[in-house]
Amino acid sequence: MARVAESRLLRAARNAALASRTAAAAASRAATMARAAAAAASLGSGVRTPLNSCPTRGRGEAFKMPRGYFCPSDYEHVPDDAKSPTDKDVESDEAIWALYERWCKGFDKKRDRAEMSRRFKIFKHYALDVHYLNTHLPPDPEEAAIYIQKRREAKLLLSKGEDVSHFDEWYLPMVLGPFADGGDPCIDESSMRLLKAIEKMEKSSAVEDISRVVCLGKYPETQTLNEMNWTHQIASSTIISYAFASPCVPSYGSLCVLSYASVTSFSLSGHDVFHIYASTCA
Repeated sequence: MARVAESRLLRAARNAALASRTAAAAASRAATMARAAAAAASLGSGVRTPLNSCPTRGRGEAFKMPRGYFCPSDYEHVPDDAKSPTDKDVESDEAIWALYERWCKGFDKKRDRAEMSRRFKIFKHYALDVHYLNTHLPPDPEEAAIYIQKRREAKLLLSKGEDVSHFDEWYLPMVLGPFADGGDPCIDESSMRLLKAIEKMEKSSAVEDISRVVCLGKYPETQTLNEMNWTHQIASSTIISYAFASPCVPSYGSLCVLSYASVTSFSLSGHDVFHIYASTCA
């Protein structure tokens, strides 16, 4: 009888453990679906994450989850020089301002000079992001060659209006979308948090100190500048969208875990550290 009772207890314990795991898995799936639904809803409500506010990469159908990206075909009427930052467009604040003026004209934004001045730092941040993601390459020559080839193939397919869903998103071109300066008619909440973070960083000049501590503390001083920068594509977009995807900004610790998990083989650049810092300054 004792053995029978013990067997029943063991079965009950196993069943309870299984039920617990099943419930946990269901909760995880529910959370994922809720986040996806919230992201999808945000597209219609005008609440957008910073990364989603600005760039457009590839075609919308290339993504299985809602991310706020828009199909470039929606912007065929917008000249390339108003949505695709070049090296010259980002070489100075004056050049970025000229790009901003073309962007306003291309997307028919009625902004006076005062309003443009108020939004300029947001636009500059996104313009630099788009340019960085479209031009920077891995430090390894072979990987860089693959990126160059894949990007050419993707651009050719996009120019023909063909599907590019089989391409990794990092090979697809990114352009400035219609919310690159913070949204309409007013600056949205997430972009306002970003603006405040940028201004706080400017006052404290903390980005240099943080990037120096993180980079030199984790990697050899012989690390090249290109190697230090090559995390933006795999880390900063994840960090910044994660940080601003909901009204509740995650803690600094959770962002650090995410960033280090995202940059296993690479160093952390000052730009990426800025994203981490900015998300905690709201």
